[in-house]
Amino acid sequence: MTSLPKNSHHCAQSGMSLFEILIAITLLSFLSLSISTITKQSFQTQEEVGLEDADALRVYTFLALLEYDLLHFYSPLLSSKRLNLDQYRPNEVSTQEHRELFEAATNIMQQRSQENKNFPSLDEDGLPIGQIYFADDSITFMTNNNRRKYLNEHSSNFSWISYQLAAADEDDMEFIKEREKIQDLAQPGKVILRWQNSVDPFGDDDKTAALTSNDRSKAQVMFDKVDEWKWEFWNPDNKKFEDFNTLPESKFFYYAIQLTVKYRDRQNHPLEVKKIIRNPYPWSKRKNFNATPIPTASPSPSATP
Repeated sequence: MTSLPKNSHHCAQSGMSLFEILIAITLLSFLSLSISTITKQSFQTQEEVGLEDADALRVYTFLALLEYDLLHFYSPLLSSKRLNLDQYRPNEVSTQEHRELFEAATNIMQQRSQENKNFPSLDEDGLPIGQIYFADDSITFMTNNNRRKYLNEHSSNFSWISYQLAAADEDDMEFIKEREKIQDLAQPGKVILRWQNSVDPFGDDDKTAALTSNDRSKAQVMFDKVDEWKWEFWNPDNKKFEDFNTLPESKFFYYAIQLTVKYRDRQNHPLEVKKIIRNPYPWSKRKNFNATPIPTASPSPSATP
């Protein structure tokens, strides 16, 4: 067997040259940079979508609870008519007993209305009709959506619900800063508060007292960064949504409500959302409310034979 000399130029090469190694490192660097960029963009997109979903979730959570409350709106007028004493007003052929009964009933109705302003009227079955308290920055109404949280709890299924558009306080602004991870809140806007009172729902206490108190310990912050809202009530005559005071029955009942809320997202972009909530009893007819209001007290006319 012959062997090559030690100084032969035909020795076999093994491995890669330095130049080839540099090219491989450069290609791997570009590949790693591309993967890192794509991964970073993916995480950023996921975070942005999550924040947008959180903003949408705040909106729809508030609207869902509002719809739940209004769908449980309670009023005897859903299945009855408002009591109209004018149909029993005495005439020239009425007896003295009829006149006395009418005057007594009128006085009882007036006294009840004065003693309990929350239920200024009755239906034909004698059930009290609660009224809707509405203002530009609040609405209060009676519902039957209260659920007992403890066994044998002395609590009614009826409750009064209030929604209020109020200015954001320091706690609200700190919460927004922490949620959006910002240091300065240029436009805090307003917040929508929800109050629920299930204590003595048929009592004569002021059911809107919580709206004027400075104690928010029992209020739920439903929505924040709100610029304004607008409530409109359906008018079946004009077939459109109008202001609260357009219909006399809006004090006791609603056919449908349209709520418009203007608010701002995390990027401080102005947005608007509308929600239409219809009464679950569409068969309620306007004749339930067209009765003439209960007459004011007046001396009974002289009896006729």
